[in-house]
Amino acid sequence: MQSACLNSSPWPASRSATFPTTFIIALTVRAAEERVSLSELVLAELIDLGTRPTMSEMLDRLARRPTIELGESAAEAIRQERGGQDAA
Repeated sequence: MQSACLNSSPWPASRSATFPTTFIIALTVRAAEERVSLSELVLAELIDLGTRPTMSEMLDRLARRPTIELGESAAEAIRQERGGQDAA
C-alpha cells in the first residue's frame, strides 16, 4: 500500500517537477503517517494557510490595539522575577 502512496502525486507531472523530490517524499511520508492521501494532506494545508491572517493583516490588527503602559521595563520585570539577581 505504501508503494502506491509513494507514486501518487496531487499535482500533474509538469507541476510536481518544480518541487524537489525530497520535498514530495517528506509530504508523502507525512500523509502516510496521518493516514490520508497526499491530495488530502495538501488540501488541508492549503485551507489552513488560506484561513490564517497575512503578516500585513496581523500588523494592522496590532497597530489598532491600544498600547498599555506597564510602568516598568521588561528588564526590570525580569530582574524582579529573578529576585534581583543579575545574570553573570
